[in-house]
Amino acid sequence: MGKQSRTGGFLKRCALVLLRVVIAYALFLTALYIFQRHLLHHPHTYDHAVLIRKTQVEGGALWPTDTAYRGILFANPNQDSRGTILLFHGNAGSALDRGYYVRQLLPLGFRLILLEYPGYGNRAGDLDEDSLVADGASALRFASQQFGPPLYVFGESLGGGVAAASFARASIPVAGIVLLTPWDTLGNVAQSLYWFVPAKYLAKDTYDSVTNLKGFAGPLAIIQAGNDDLVPSASTQTLFDSFAGKKRLWRIEGATHNTWYQFADRQFWTQLGTYLTE
Repeated sequence: MGKQSRTGGFLKRCALVLLRVVIAYALFLTALYIFQRHLLHHPHTYDHAVLIRKTQVEGGALWPTDTAYRGILFANPNQDSRGTILLFHGNAGSALDRGYYVRQLLPLGFRLILLEYPGYGNRAGDLDEDSLVADGASALRFASQQFGPPLYVFGESLGGGVAAASFARASIPVAGIVLLTPWDTLGNVAQSLYWFVPAKYLAKDTYDSVTNLKGFAGPLAIIQAGNDDLVPSASTQTLFDSFAGKKRLWRIEGATHNTWYQFADRQFWTQLGTYLTE
């Protein structure tokens, strides 16, 4: 009788521990689902006066106007433009943090607009896929009307997903797309990072670049960090392999997800510009 009692008590304790584990796991999944966009987005925000001052210091201008801006415009007034690049930055910081693009792309003769997301910089708006893509598509249409062709679209990390989706929604001619450290779908990346939960099925936003690029005729350039520690190389490769048009893959050896630009030398940028415009 005593042995049976001890066995029964042990089983009850095991069941209680298991129940607590299940409850904790369920709570973790719930929190992950609710707060996932806070995990994805890490914006820098600015007072409007500070934003204008910093923009002027960097040599840019809020575009299209100071009071209703969508990004920061950089252009060389003494040089004919080879076209306009609209760049969607990554999930952290703001457009003001992407000065390395200005230093590399302006000398190549391009006009550059560092687009800003709703909820970043000094812009109001929601941090979700529909909000960012709708705003991005509107920016592409506006730039097309103001500057005309050729128009080039660049996207960095999360910005690659936003860029591809904005292109698909805007329905305007784009002369070239460049995706830097991109993924195939956000769900696949989330699953690789949170392998211990069904992250792929919990993702509210998809950013399915494979599907969104199907209507693009090329050329497409994909830049992969050789030691990417965030986006799995298989995810970037899947995106590249899925695209049926003209394409080229640059793999920057030794670079991680957030350091690739430190390894991208002048020769790389010159080759990229030539590839897009030849």
